Amino acid sequence: MAEIEILESAIRAREYTEGEKAVLSYIQDGLSYEEVLRKDGSWEAFYHFAPMRQSLLNWYSFEENASLLELGCETGILTQFFCESCGQVIAVDNDEEFARAAYERNKHWVNLKVYAGDVRECLTVTQFDYVVLSPAYYRDRLGDYLAFAQTVLKPCGHLLLIVKNRLGVDVLCGKTNGAESPYEAFNAPDNDYYTCEEIGRELREAGYQKHKFFYPLPDAVLPQEIYSENYVPKGKRTDRMLNYFPQKKTLLMSPESLLSDVIGNEVFAKCTNSFLLDCSVEADPSSVSYVALSTDRERGAAYATKIYQGDYVDKTALFLEGAEGIRGLASNALELDARGIDTVPQELSVDGRTLRMPYVGEELLIKRIAELSDAQEALQSVFDVLYQAVLQSSEYVPEEKNTMRSYAPEADWGIILEKAYIDMIPLNCFWNDGKLLFFDQEFTFMNCPAKYVMFRALRYTFLSLNSEGKVFDLDSLCKRYGLEELWEIFLKEEDKFIYKNRNHELYGNFYNWTQLEEQCIADNVGRLLQREPEKLWTQEMHDDISWFFSDMFYGRESDDCGVWRWSCGTEAEIVLKGIGDTTEKYELEFELILPEPNHVKRAEIYIDNRRWGQVVVPNRVIIPLRLGKERQSKIVIRGDFTEKTFEGDSRRFFFQFRNYSIRKEPAYVSDLIKDVREVQVDILKNLQRVCSDYDLRHFAIYGTLLGIIRNEDYIPWDDDIDIAMPRKDYNQLLKLDREEHVFGKTLFLQNMYSDSKCFFGGYSKLRKNGTLGITRQNRGRECHNGIWIDIFPIDNRIQDIYKLCRQHKRIHLYQRLLFHKVYGRKGIYSKDNSWSWFCFWYSKILKYNFLCSQLDRAIQKYNLEETAKQSVFARIMNLASIPAFPRECFSKNGVGHFHGMEVNIPIVAEECLNVIWGHHYMLYPSEEFRKPHEDVFYSLEAN
Repeated sequence: MAEIEILESAIRAREYTEGEKAVLSYIQDGLSYEEVLRKDGSWEAFYHFAPMRQSLLNWYSFEENASLLELGCETGILTQFFCESCGQVIAVDNDEEFARAAYERNKHWVNLKVYAGDVRECLTVTQFDYVVLSPAYYRDRLGDYLAFAQTVLKPCGHLLLIVKNRLGVDVLCGKTNGAESPYEAFNAPDNDYYTCEEIGRELREAGYQKHKFFYPLPDAVLPQEIYSENYVPKGKRTDRMLNYFPQKKTLLMSPESLLSDVIGNEVFAKCTNSFLLDCSVEADPSSVSYVALSTDRERGAAYATKIYQGDYVDKTALFLEGAEGIRGLASNALELDARGIDTVPQELSVDGRTLRMPYVGEELLIKRIAELSDAQEALQSVFDVLYQAVLQSSEYVPEEKNTMRSYAPEADWGIILEKAYIDMIPLNCFWNDGKLLFFDQEFTFMNCPAKYVMFRALRYTFLSLNSEGKVFDLDSLCKRYGLEELWEIFLKEEDKFIYKNRNHELYGNFYNWTQLEEQCIADNVGRLLQREPEKLWTQEMHDDISWFFSDMFYGRESDDCGVWRWSCGTEAEIVLKGIGDTTEKYELEFELILPEPNHVKRAEIYIDNRRWGQVVVPNRVIIPLRLGKERQSKIVIRGDFTEKTFEGDSRRFFFQFRNYSIRKEPAYVSDLIKDVREVQVDILKNLQRVCSDYDLRHFAIYGTLLGIIRNEDYIPWDDDIDIAMPRKDYNQLLKLDREEHVFGKTLFLQNMYSDSKCFFGGYSKLRKNGTLGITRQNRGRECHNGIWIDIFPIDNRIQDIYKLCRQHKRIHLYQRLLFHKVYGRKGIYSKDNSWSWFCFWYSKILKYNFLCSQLDRAIQKYNLEETAKQSVFARIMNLASIPAFPRECFSKNGVGHFHGMEVNIPIVAEECLNVIWGHHYMLYPSEEFRKPHEDVFYSLEAN
């Protein structure tokens, strides 16, 4: 187990931000990075937990069993990687709380010792292979720590020095990752920014005879590319970097535009945001010249592509889980070679985690296309060559096998490839006198249209050339390859692929931060010219709520149609503050209207920096909030709105925030229903206990899941709890109840086997003894009628529509027979027709247990097959109404908050809600539908 020591020089008390306090709390609670990133959308949470932080050095080749000293470990996000890569690690931070957090999250490593304080007090003779020195540790005392590092490094040891550049693009543009004003961090008294000339001088004075500059982009915090002094970007752009802006209000210039000028004017090395230096007294620095990183992907698809001094290239899996993907890359190349498609030669390492390729000095196809962007005929001939390669890459299959056919069965899908190499695009291909040489063919789609590959080729060519300001006639090429009808369909498919591949579920906040609206810079510059900062927000009072509107909103206007404020940008903020002594539940209601009546746009709503939901505009929106003297909420509305001007009005309009009001949440339910909810929550806690004791998976579903995501509680008018369990776990629960009576004497697990006096489709209800929750169907019956929660089994859903329909007909038949067996000719099947009479009389002949077993058999028919979708069939529903959930929804659980407790939710909860209610599940229904079930009689005591 790791060790920790607190030195006298440790910083023991300082003012932590709310975000830092939350981070320390998450580490103390032992939350994983996935749990934190889903739970907290703040910059602090991302900074301290996102694996992207490890991209700074996870590509570096550390010697096996090496010793490493980390100076400035903060809360230990890099420390974890160092412990995995080295034999001995000593991590130091000045801040006691941070050092304790670094220890807490890495205490399982036996090769780690953590210190809090000044390292010079405790280390005198230890010799290290590596010292990592961060700005957070050395501040304005860089020279002192450079000298100290040399005393503890072995003669051939390496100092890995991280530096923030005072002349960096971000500094010049005013970008900050938390400071409220431009240059605030740069002008701090304990300045830790240096220029490349100052760094070089400091290193020479400290005796480091050898050093090499590396340039992480966009910076050393979240690197995606790492250039070096012998490999810098050419032209006006980098290859694959996404800048990010968690704080946009300080930007006075576009960092992307300035970086383009910096590269174009060949001053990149002086103006990059950060430096990473490999320094030594005797040893040669790393021979790596360039690195492309994909640490933001899932662990199985996270790679580092490293170019070594122009000689060879290594593509390495950053985690053990990625070895399979590396082997897949090698296999794909061999398959393409076998079909006459030239690929870059490659050699697989013994451990299967690295592919080595020769460095190819040929021109990338995307560069060739950029040169031909104005020569339409030559451009078409290049894409024709590419298309022929795509068609040659695979066998063809009949159109019936096309996995995308369901989007548009009558469309002209063209040739369907048995195995489509979807990365056969100009960015993954070299060009040499009309011949193509492919590399990095990582992803394949089975039974996929060749047109989809060409869609990707054209789309990413357009995006690449557009970023360079070059013209690219996308429309004519779309028409040439028959993509006009399919373009929107392919966009949807690509969005799904990108969402999963780029790990959007965990990194959604990062991708949101990469968006920089053109108007933002102008607005920030205009704000700096304001003489009275208090005018940046305007205030209104409504009863006991204060409204603060950001300066993106024009002043309040009104007429006979209501009141409104126009937004002058694509994003605007409102802050609501309560003044009451206690925190109350409120409902914020407003309409979003566009200045152009015929337009329809998409808007995203964020509450306190966390994505709340997505809506189509125009629309009416209701948002549940909790407000009080000690609690406020910031609502941000942003979308792909377009500018509209009106003749005679100098203003620019993007969207209208209309008829806005707030009220305390109405009493949707009676006091009795509130008491019933407490009983249901107690039942749920008992179910959670059993599931925890026996390691059974379970998830909130349907209205309960929506309440968790939207309200962190019940839907305000709801009166039930819905839980789903994978069939294996569900069957185990039934067995435990039957054999071990795990719910004791207070609860009764009711289903068609345990209670033959009622029937509701084939799932279970967990009921509280001594209470009443009687539905209209069961009034006067001798079945158990306690207050309940629903437990639904999740079963496989076959893709073949004909098999699925046959299965559902069989399920529905046995559900109908069981219903007649239990209730006679009453309720939902009481229609006076021959089929109803046949089922009624047939049910009398068949035995009850036989019908139950046949229903179960029909529901579970395809559970031994691997299916992409799953459903709850144990409810009496039409097939068209049964949601088809992607299998990954229930692969593992996330955590949500419900009625003051933590509840398991599907790992992609939003996708589940999309399937059930569509993309606009966050919208409230009409008022007449906001009411609890009216056909249930409740009582807390059974008479």
